[in-house]
Amino acid sequence: MHFTNEDYKNYLYKLAEIKKYDWVQSHLKSKGVPNFWTILEYGEHTTYGKRSSHEIRTSRMLRWLIDANETHQLGNIFAHKLMDSIGVTYAFNPEENPKIKATAEEMDIDVFYKDLSKKVYLAIELKQYAKEGKYEDDSSQLDKYESLVEEMIEREERSIDPYYIYLTPEKDEPSNDHWHALGYQDLIEMIEDILKNYLSESLHNYASDTRKILQDFKYDLKRSLDYASKRANVISDLLTAEEKYLTSALANEIEHEMESTYYDQLMEVNQGQLSKLRDVILIAKEYIYVQDHSPNDRIRVLIRKIYNYLSKERELDIDNLVEYSRKKTTTPLKDELRESFNLSFDRIEITGGKGQGLYLIDEDSRFQVYLSGEANGDFPNDHIHLLPCSKKDHFRYNTSKLDNRLFNLDNPFIYEDQVQFKKEDRIIPFQQLMTDYILPAAKELNDKGKSLV
Repeated sequence: MHFTNEDYKNYLYKLAEIKKYDWVQSHLKSKGVPNFWTILEYGEHTTYGKRSSHEIRTSRMLRWLIDANETHQLGNIFAHKLMDSIGVTYAFNPEENPKIKATAEEMDIDVFYKDLSKKVYLAIELKQYAKEGKYEDDSSQLDKYESLVEEMIEREERSIDPYYIYLTPEKDEPSNDHWHALGYQDLIEMIEDILKNYLSESLHNYASDTRKILQDFKYDLKRSLDYASKRANVISDLLTAEEKYLTSALANEIEHEMESTYYDQLMEVNQGQLSKLRDVILIAKEYIYVQDHSPNDRIRVLIRKIYNYLSKERELDIDNLVEYSRKKTTTPLKDELRESFNLSFDRIEITGGKGQGLYLIDEDSRFQVYLSGEANGDFPNDHIHLLPCSKKDHFRYNTSKLDNRLFNLDNPFIYEDQVQFKKEDRIIPFQQLMTDYILPAAKELNDKGKSLV
């Protein structure tokens, strides 16, 4: 994509406006301070799209904090505070307790706390930016986890009281009434209270280390809360689609020390007028989109948009990404598309699992076309290709209508019905992707399939 000097001047003006925000100033100031969490992220691509590892680290940090037997030497203070936050009386004990155990990701639950001396279980489900997982029958992840905890209690064959916390940056309400909503601000206040009243004068061996870890964790929670807060929309709203693309491209050059396509030109126009330019760009990149859309989610959205474009009878949810079984996504292909392209495909369906692929299936179930995307956002990731429906037959043909990995969804423009065309370094409309690439590929492979059977 080409940008003129005037484009760069306008872009620099907007970066200067972004830099004025108090919370941006706070982030710029903090970048000069060593922080455990940012060191963990060093070298990682940390846009909203790729923060799942961050969720895992946060859940493990919580597990460490609530385990009375860990090296922080704080006893069960965090479990006590968490219970108190949901209205449950649970006494503070500063000592280690072998009957307490906290695990990460047990039964897929992010944090699971057991205190058999008090006959208490506490399950914590953490969502950083993604929404609560929903299934097509309207049940949720939380329903599933509650059932798993109940089954565990039955196996224990003793009376145990289970409690449930749904932890999100902005204290989202869970769909299951047995789960208590907790927000990052609540957790931040707990940390501040513990720093002030339990660690400020502590003389235990690792008190200073624990203080530093908690301070870093508190900062990271605040940063995550900024990501999720609606005020972060101001950056997304301020920048045009082209400027968002430029922001992502500049950040990519900065983070990966790539040969400069855009940054050198921006520096020439800037001439030292805007200080901390690199940091402002990186902050703007992180805040372009408030929601968490991982590369997998973007591919899933793309596949669903393709599905909805082709489908005659049904549309799949784009916003919530509820999970569908493959059979339940089977739907007829639009009649007008079959007629316009003289296709023998009569139905389509989404792949099972993560739903990152799609099949177009011949009316006599003789052959099918498969297309899919990759975890890093590339599409298609294995060519759009023709396969037999029967396992007895063996053939495969790739389309010649578009190259493998010709498009990329690392930039989340798919939510605005746009995709990045890598070959020409530009953004194209989703409609053009369908009419100029995917449908011609389907037609080519359809004709190939008919000639084989």
